[in-house]
Amino acid sequence: MSAKMEDSTKRYRPCAGAIVFNKQKQLLLGERKDKAGAWQLPQGGIEEGESPTEAAARELFEETGLREPTVKTIKSLCETHKYDVPGKSWLHKAGFCGQEMHWTLFLYPSDGLPPVNLNGIGEPAEFTRVKWSTWEELVQRSVDFKKQTYEDLSKIAAPEIEEVCKSL
Repeated sequence: MSAKMEDSTKRYRPCAGAIVFNKQKQLLLGERKDKAGAWQLPQGGIEEGESPTEAAARELFEETGLREPTVKTIKSLCETHKYDVPGKSWLHKAGFCGQEMHWTLFLYPSDGLPPVNLNGIGEPAEFTRVKWSTWEELVQRSVDFKKQTYEDLSKIAAPEIEEVCKSL
């Protein structure tokens, strides 16, 4: 069986991610509670009846406490990104090999770190802390199976962020 045919049989969980950026084009990263030293963008599953943008906004709120008007929804990116999750996680038990990410851009228009709540609003806490950072650090400090996704995402999202920041 060819790799292409094998790929078509894989099931990916539909997920949404939030790319929060500031006027300096920095990204808001969260350090994973379950994996010290691993940083990522807020993300989670898309629930029945939700659009990817709605899911990204909900996940951002659940994981950081941020929502409109503290952050401003800019746009959803058209391209999706898939990644496989190694091992035998809960995803595998649910019949998925990984996640298919839909990304939405959010602007934090103020200075400094946003006023976050990392206690997990309605859900278990995901992050121990947040910080502003770069695409390079996100790729470098993320878990291995997300590195390529973040590299690919940076090529799509960085120019969009650049355009938004030019108009500020």
